[in-house]
Amino acid sequence: MLLTVRLYSLLCYAVMSLAATAALANAQLPQRILPEVSRVQLDAAADRIADHIRSVKTEPLHPRVIVLDFSNHDAKKRSVLGVALADTLAESLGNRASGFELLDRKQLHEYLTKHWLGDEELWNSDVAKWLGDQLHAAVTVEADLEILANGELRILARASGLGPAWFTETRIVLTDEMRRMFEEIAPSLEPPPDEIATEPGVFGLHDPGIRMPDSACIYCPSPEYTASARKAKYQGVVKLSAVLGTDGRLSAIKVLKFAPYDLTQQAVETVLKWRMRPCEKDGIPVPVRLPIETIFHLY
Repeated sequence: MLLTVRLYSLLCYAVMSLAATAALANAQLPQRILPEVSRVQLDAAADRIADHIRSVKTEPLHPRVIVLDFSNHDAKKRSVLGVALADTLAESLGNRASGFELLDRKQLHEYLTKHWLGDEELWNSDVAKWLGDQLHAAVTVEADLEILANGELRILARASGLGPAWFTETRIVLTDEMRRMFEEIAPSLEPPPDEIATEPGVFGLHDPGIRMPDSACIYCPSPEYTASARKAKYQGVVKLSAVLGTDGRLSAIKVLKFAPYDLTQQAVETVLKWRMRPCEKDGIPVPVRLPIETIFHLY
């Protein structure tokens, strides 16, 4: 395992604005969108899942169950339809919660928004197990959505946490509105990047006359993986922006790209410990805002 941290002194990058939202947490499909026959089929799937949970001896005896957002099989992305179908199945499963407790999906989305897990992580089975542990859920229910050649929607649901993974398949009628929702990517749960306001007296790295000394880093340790990120085998990037002062310390840190599992905070806390040679303008040390990229990579 190796972490690499690169300070980009010669490259600037564009900040992409991503709106974090959990607004779809309650987006159950209206009756007009989900045909009655399809709702009956989803209820039957909920019956099978509930029966399976009750049939397995678990510890605790009254396990907590969590239904994660469904993902599109082809792209492994959270679609609007996947979130809405997960809400609908969870509602049906909650009506059958005898012998187990169903976690409120509002609580799930609040947790995801606070700690942020991206689309690439949510369909990872190791991440699903970790997320279940964090929310004290013994059972996680996930599903892949796939549009078949005959126009039906195939829902392959998986219940994990009760020994070997258990699967059940449901096929439902796909309306035009549902197809549109399938193609629409659900809003990202990633927090939006921090805004950088005007800072009087602080220069930009590419301003005329600004020079970063060679071998600028005096003490620039790499942040450690958190236990949860290591367990989930997460790999990703944290992008920061910080002011390098004339004293060689970094401050006024802004987050431009987040990472889950508390890695963002880990990166920020580590950068605050850095010591560097200050930038200069006309041979005089001046405060300069720098882009910093922290790469979390497993070898």
